[in-house]
Amino acid sequence: GISLGEIIFYNIFYEISSLCTSIVTQDQNGHIIHGRNLDFGLLLGWDKVNKSWILTNKLRPLVIAINYTKNGEIRFQTISFAGLIGAITGIKPGRFSITLNTRFDLNGGYIGIIEWIYNINRNQSFVTLAIRDMLTGAENYDEAVEYLSKIPLLAPCYYILAGIKSGQVSKLF
Repeated sequence: GISLGEIIFYNIFYEISSLCTSIVTQDQNGHIIHGRNLDFGLLLGWDKVNKSWILTNKLRPLVIAINYTKNGEIRFQTISFAGLIGAITGIKPGRFSITLNTRFDLNGGYIGIIEWIYNINRNQSFVTLAIRDMLTGAENYDEAVEYLSKIPLLAPCYYILAGIKSGQVSKLF
């Protein structure tokens, strides 16, 4: 089996080692296209045979699509890893989409994790849980922007949020 410590580490891994990026563009008809990659593993080694990051190869079979439902209706969807309780990519159908992206900082997420463990600052949110909480509560693009603009985070990152109307794109730190 898997130990509780391994499960916890897996769920806070983004705070320690992040390298995801995403893009948003708009076509000539005003349709917003939001894409991303999951390129974890820069510091954990390169697989010369497969020409990719070792950790990426290990995580690839764990990628799953999850539908969160209420009363039989899909409330939101995420692309995540099996066992991760937060979200790194999410869609609220017909309303908005969100991706979590790397923002480098000398402290990384280590300072935030230490502050959380030692109860120095428990007002910060884990970045993947902030996305899941926002997807649960925000009903539209503006509410999502407001929530993510105000929540303090444990680790440096930025969110790309895209709405359904032309020009509805935000990069939130």
